[in-house]
Amino acid sequence: MSIAGKRAIIGVGGIPEIQAFSVSFAGATSTAATISPVDTSRSVIVMAGISASGTDACMPLRAELTNATTVTVTRTRSTGTTTVLKGFVLTYPVGIIKSIQRGTISMTSGETSKAATVTSVNTAKSILNHLGNTTNESSSPSLYAPSESTLTLTNATTVTADRGSVTGTAGALTNVTSYELIEFN
Repeated sequence: MSIAGKRAIIGVGGIPEIQAFSVSFAGATSTAATISPVDTSRSVIVMAGISASGTDACMPLRAELTNATTVTVTRTRSTGTTTVLKGFVLTYPVGIIKSIQRGTISMTSGETSKAATVTSVNTAKSILNHLGNTTNESSSPSLYAPSESTLTLTNATTVTADRGSVTGTAGALTNVTSYELIEFN
């Protein structure tokens, strides 16, 4: 694991403080980046890209702001391939964000859609941040694509994860999608 970049302190007005992070791992399914302490009620993750080589280049992974000093990244399976995820943690000034709700939605075998109940938000002032997904697929990279998901803020109290058709072998895949629901003032 390594940390890339410096902490930018530009929290003036509506401009957030920005911390870059980079995690690199091989032979593990999860790793963490340590960041300078943030206020989790005002901080969000922005994923900047993933790189890997070989057949695992498209391996699903997801990120979560685990606590005030940790971004945890989980990938679908443990391989010798090195995977690198880069991103940023943005911490907004006090008064910009009303609430942040974090969670995961787990779809089981055969499910193509699943909803999660959240605390009511004003949908006109909210955004949904997709932080990636993982699956239980451990042997066939060709099955990663059917496990990819999208998120929708269906209404003020519902976040819905959807994925494509899950027939055949792909139909047996589970899917865990990570999200942040950010409501602005």
